[in-house]
Amino acid sequence: MPSNNEGPTLFSVSSGYPLHAVSIYGRNGASKRVRVFQWLEETDTPSVVHDYLGGPNVRPGTILRHPFQTLKAEAGQSRVAKLHAHRLLIHREASPFSRGGLECRLLTSAEFGIYDFDDALQWDERKGLIGVLRSRYEKTIRSISAADRVIAGNDVLAEFASSFCNDVVVIPSCVRPNSYTAKTDFELHDPPLIGWIGTPGGEPYIMGIGKALLELNRRTGARLQLIGGNKRSLGVLEEIVDRFTWTEALGEQMLASWDVGIMPIADRQYERGKCGYKLLQYAASGLPSVASPVGVNEAICRDLGYSPATSDDEWVQAIIALVDAPTATRRELGKAASEGVSSLYSYETWRDRWLAAVGESKSPER
Repeated sequence: MPSNNEGPTLFSVSSGYPLHAVSIYGRNGASKRVRVFQWLEETDTPSVVHDYLGGPNVRPGTILRHPFQTLKAEAGQSRVAKLHAHRLLIHREASPFSRGGLECRLLTSAEFGIYDFDDALQWDERKGLIGVLRSRYEKTIRSISAADRVIAGNDVLAEFASSFCNDVVVIPSCVRPNSYTAKTDFELHDPPLIGWIGTPGGEPYIMGIGKALLELNRRTGARLQLIGGNKRSLGVLEEIVDRFTWTEALGEQMLASWDVGIMPIADRQYERGKCGYKLLQYAASGLPSVASPVGVNEAICRDLGYSPATSDDEWVQAIIALVDAPTATRRELGKAASEGVSSLYSYETWRDRWLAAVGESKSPER
């Protein structure tokens, strides 16, 4: 993981004007909350937020249920370009219908345009209506190319962006450790509780280790607790699953009640561009965890002392090792993860670099 002083020198942009932040998500959209809203809150940056429908998603069903609001949102995003903002930040995209033209207009209309992304949008292979509308490969390249500066969530994204923009800064997705309930009781539950937090779109990754989870249930009676959506079925795993609807408060409070956190993902190009945010949340709670060592996850596991696992056998062995470990060992692992995330992945650690990246302060010393 790069330190907060690595990377290209950040050329200072004159502050004193509000930062216009544009995205298709509102505050309950996970990436927008982490990459934009919480930064604005942590730094008290003067800002104007343009968030399309203001919700957590713009899936086809959401758009169809709100046709008039969608038309209003499209017109509103287009009007932002006419403001000729001093500084404008686009997080991921400005419209689900744009193929990059709107994003280009917005970024070039500003005196200084900044593009931020935390997923490998260019390698998103989702099909169907949403894939056709977004045409993400071309859209991402056009957005990066139009930006004066790109903020990438990890080195994989930064390497891609560097082919289209000369000013690329790496700033990981960060957490507020003090906002999370800290795990203090490391005695094992009966049955053990394995936890996962995320959006419905991430639940298929759980199916990828389904055999391992069923084997863990057979051996230990372990239950799988999910914080997220409530509609997607996990097939035979549903018999061992307890579901909880996500709220920001629940996501910060409940993780400490689990015994082990998990973050399985597939080893594919798109997933290698992810930012490992689940692991940072687990660490903020002091929760021992196991993860697929894919992309930045490998570095996060190393930084925080988490166990990597690739095969079903490795997943079973890694979780069993935590379950069978003495209480004191789980406590030590949780403490190390909590200290690591505070020093390496907190908003406080990356504050100066983010402020410089959006033109709110001078460049930090290299």
